[in-house]
Amino acid sequence: MSCMHAYTESEGPPGNGADTTQNMNESGYEEGRGVGTGSPAPLKSELISLPTEGGGFKACDYVGPEIAAFCNADPDILIEPWLAELLASGIKSGARIDPKEYAEIIKRLLIAKMAELTAERAAHPLGMFAVWKEVDKVQRLIIDGRPVNEFFISPPFEFTCGEDLARLQVQVGHLLQAAKCDLSDFFHCCEATDALRKYFGLKGVPAALLRDVGVEVPAECVDSRGYTFPRLTTLPMGFGPSPGIAQAAHEAVLYGKEGAGSEQAQQLEPVVRPAARWSGQRVPDVDSPEASAPHALIIDDLLMFRQVPWVYVDADADVDADAGEGEDPLDRLDDVVPRDGAVSHRRVEGTALASVVTRYEEVGLRTKPGKVQDYNAVQDMLGHTLDHNVLRGSC
Repeated sequence: MSCMHAYTESEGPPGNGADTTQNMNESGYEEGRGVGTGSPAPLKSELISLPTEGGGFKACDYVGPEIAAFCNADPDILIEPWLAELLASGIKSGARIDPKEYAEIIKRLLIAKMAELTAERAAHPLGMFAVWKEVDKVQRLIIDGRPVNEFFISPPFEFTCGEDLARLQVQVGHLLQAAKCDLSDFFHCCEATDALRKYFGLKGVPAALLRDVGVEVPAECVDSRGYTFPRLTTLPMGFGPSPGIAQAAHEAVLYGKEGAGSEQAQQLEPVVRPAARWSGQRVPDVDSPEASAPHALIIDDLLMFRQVPWVYVDADADVDADAGEGEDPLDRLDDVVPRDGAVSHRRVEGTALASVVTRYEEVGLRTKPGKVQDYNAVQDMLGHTLDHNVLRGSC
């Protein structure tokens, strides 16, 4: 969330415009070096982290009517036009960037199918800036959506943070375990509707410059001055309603007919149940079966919990007199975790998230093996670490 915090600062990212070299020193960032993860960085096309291919998930096809209004830019969720125009016109969007560097970034967005070219200049062209994912190595691209954000109210959003998870209660003699799945490039996968794309116009670039870096620019996408105007085709980080739309779509494909999604979502069987949702707004009924196995859903993250009995074993005892020659009797426990002279038993019965991952594949979402973790008593999540019934900050 640090990158989103940097984005929402009233001063915005350092500099403005897209026609000169970015000068990070004017805001004390020493050209973007020597700062921490999440801090602004000088845009470098070769360092920006983008998927090989974006899109593929039609998020707005799955959300219910309340969120669909944001996908369609319905008048009911828009600010009064005169007021929005007044506010948006006073915002300078984006950081300064060398024109050729900008063209290279547009090229990467086009190759990844995250942008398209038009001959029409947006009413409020959006700039961009970057923050460090890994200092001096990898950057996260942020679209400065503040001008168009002035046109939209905020969508409903069920918030969950580490402090909410700290309220989980564990039965005496039991161990809390968590499984987790983090979707890959979630925002970049969520396709924007035509109604939203008209708000996602980026700053123009000379067609000749794009052609110089190897982009084929159709003649119908060039205006009378020789400029072409990219616009995003996926939900950008920096557009205010993006988290609400993305999370609602994630909920809809997992909850299926038990959720609040569209008719298309209602055709799906649930792979997790909304009654087991643990968030800042609700928790499962204390006497319900879901209370012992809740889950949390945070935009692109799914966390699933369960409780298993602790098994205490005397290290000097004969645990299994029937163990074969050369066999460690403790190997008959699926997972034995030493803890203060005792051991805990964690029985893993297949992959907890198998049905979830299958659902993602069905709807066009992607995961990486390293981002899918089966049940474990030690798990990193939401800036916190679960460690044998203790939840502590990861920092």
